[in-house]
Amino acid sequence: MALDKPVLQPLPEHPFEFASWVSAQRVNSDYHVVVEKHYYSVPYQYVDRQVEARITSKSVELICANQRIASHVKSDIVDGYTTKNAHRPSSHQAYAEQNLEHYLVWAKSIGEAAIALVDSQFLGKPNYAMTASKACSQLKSLAKLYGEERFEIACQCAVDIKSLTVKSVRSILQCKIDQRRNALPTQSELPLHYNIRGAQYYQQGGL
Repeated sequence: MALDKPVLQPLPEHPFEFASWVSAQRVNSDYHVVVEKHYYSVPYQYVDRQVEARITSKSVELICANQRIASHVKSDIVDGYTTKNAHRPSSHQAYAEQNLEHYLVWAKSIGEAAIALVDSQFLGKPNYAMTASKACSQLKSLAKLYGEERFEIACQCAVDIKSLTVKSVRSILQCKIDQRRNALPTQSELPLHYNIRGAQYYQQGGL
């Protein structure tokens, strides 16, 4: 012990966390790379460069030429996008901020789930003129067609299944899944069960 003590190092500040690696892939023209079926942004200057991904249970780090160029909270949303505003070209940043505010004003008049859908379009679509604004315009059309109440419930269904897309909301509304969800009975005290006898049973002389 006396020999070891002088060479002992302090314990790491953070506990060891297991990480896996995804082999190098090319950054798309929209400055995103796909990692486990989810798209993460890198600075737009790295378009067409090869990057690797280091994945832990909580984070995704993107590495280029042995340097970390981006770090994101890990997401399990299939085909979803995680985008940092600083990674966009300045023209994309200005356009995104302008239109995001416009659609958020509308979404806030409907509900939290609608807000989540709008946020998802702008955080996940870097080519805003052709994607995010178009998607939000389609969401507004769905709300007008089916009514804001049904639209908000449908958005909540999409949030619950982690599929925050126009396609999912439209399918939920067309299949009336939102109405079936809204019609589910709620019971705070006892579970619904055919063996439970209510007051009417005893009034009729049941034993």
